[in-house]
Amino acid sequence: MAYVQIPGSGLWLPGPVSEISAGTFSFGTSLLIDATGEKISALGNFYFAARSGTKDITKVHWMPGTVVSAGGSIVTLSLQDVITTGTLMVPDETQDQTEAITLSGVTTNTWKTGAALSANRTVAFGAALAVVWEFDGGGRLGADSLIVRTGVPAQQFYGVATMLKTSGSWAFNNGLPNVILECTDGTMASLDGGFVVSAFNTHSIASNTASADEYAMEFQVNFNCKVDAAAGLIILGSGTSADVIIYSGTTAIANATATIDPTRNSTTSSPRRFMVTFAAEITLTANTTYRLAVKPTTTTALSVYSFDVSSAGFLASHPGGTAYNYTTRVDLGSWAAATTTRRMMLGLRISSVDDGSATGRPEIRLGNL
Repeated sequence: MAYVQIPGSGLWLPGPVSEISAGTFSFGTSLLIDATGEKISALGNFYFAARSGTKDITKVHWMPGTVVSAGGSIVTLSLQDVITTGTLMVPDETQDQTEAITLSGVTTNTWKTGAALSANRTVAFGAALAVVWEFDGGGRLGADSLIVRTGVPAQQFYGVATMLKTSGSWAFNNGLPNVILECTDGTMASLDGGFVVSAFNTHSIASNTASADEYAMEFQVNFNCKVDAAAGLIILGSGTSADVIIYSGTTAIANATATIDPTRNSTTSSPRRFMVTFAAEITLTANTTYRLAVKPTTTTALSVYSFDVSSAGFLASHPGGTAYNYTTRVDLGSWAAATTTRRMMLGLRISSVDDGSATGRPEIRLGNL
C-alpha cells in the first residue's frame, strides 16, 4: 500500500463541532405553537447512508420541549413538499402523509418515538422534504402548547432549516432539524445538515477522579489512513491541563499523545473547541478499534462533553456513523463497554489515505483548498 496526503489541511472525522459555539451548548427551544393555525417545520434534503436510490419513510421520530396538554389537543405531524417563497424555503402546507399525536401522550423533554404514518412516502436521496407540526382541525384546546426542540440553537444554514409560522407567515428559526426518518427496511434517515440529539452531557474529571479519569471516543475507520490532529469541546479552568491520546487497546500509540495547553488561551466557563497536533502522522488500520481519549493531568477538574441519541441506529445521521461511541476507564485499567447511544464530542483530522497502489506514487500537494 501507499499513502497520499490529502491536499491542504486534511479532512475531519467526525467534523469539528462547528454547530455549537461558546455559550450555546444546548437545545433550541423557540419553536412554539400555542394558537390555532400556527405551525412548525423542519426542512432539508433527504439523507441516508446508501446515498443513492429511494427509501420509503414509515415513521418520524423527534424531540419535544415543554408540552402543555390539559385541554386535550391533537397535533398533526405531516410530511410535505418544499417550495420557495421569495428567499425562504417553506412547506407547501399540503399534508401528504400524517400522524395524529395526542399531546397528553407526549412527555416534555423526552424523545418521541413516532407511530406509523397514514401511508409510506417514497423519497429519493437528496430530495427536499418538510416535516410539519400543527394543531389538527379541532384547533388548540384550552391552554395547550407544544415546543419542538432543535438540535442546537443559533444556527442558520442554506438548504436546511427549521421554520415557525405565526401571524400567517413563515420565518426562519435559529436551530437545526432534530428528526429521524425511519424507513420500511429498518434503516434510519435524516435531513442532511441537521443535528440529531436527545441529551447533552457534561463530564467533570480530574486525574484523581475515582469513577473515571479518561473519557474516550471508541471508533473505527473502514479504510487505511493516517491522522495528524485531534479536536473537541472542553472547559479548562485555571490550573487544569490534559493530554489527548490515541490508544490501540489500552496502549498509547507512539507519537499519538498531545497536550492541551491552557496557558495559550484565557479560561472560560463555556465550552470551547480545542485542537492539538501530534508530533507525526499516526497510521490507522481499517476496521480496527481505536480510542481517542482526553486524560486530565492535574487534580483540578476540567469538563468534557458528549451527546446522546435515543437509539443506537440514530448515530447513522452523524459523521462516522454508528462505529463512533463513548467509553471510559479509570487508573489505566480496562475500557468500559462502549455506550452505543452516546458519543464524545471529539474528532480526528485525516491527513493521508491509502491510494490502493502496491508500488506507491509521488506525494500530491495542491495547497490549501
